[in-house]
Amino acid sequence: KLHLVDANWIWTEPHSRRLKIKLTIQKEIFQGTVIQQGQVVEYIVNAIQCENCAKIATGQEQWVCVVQLRQRVEHKRMLLYMEQLVLKHGMHLDCLKIQSEPD
Repeated sequence: KLHLVDANWIWTEPHSRRLKIKLTIQKEIFQGTVIQQGQVVEYIVNAIQCENCAKIATGQEQWVCVVQLRQRVEHKRMLLYMEQLVLKHGMHLDCLKIQSEPD
């Protein structure tokens, strides 16, 4: 069983996007025999954009539209069916500002 004895930050340049940590661990291998070792662990920060932000940054075309659905009947089956289709195919993940209005 390993025991973490010490952990220290090692300074790096702010723009390098690297984090360095010096870890010191101990392990008892036999009764009364303990091994202690230090190791530097380096993490590299990768900046990743979401799909929409990447499209905007690369200048790809953006589609923006407004859709209104109206149904003036006693039953709302068609609107409920359309809502289920939108949810089924995951199209709601790319939509903003979905609102329902009273009749």
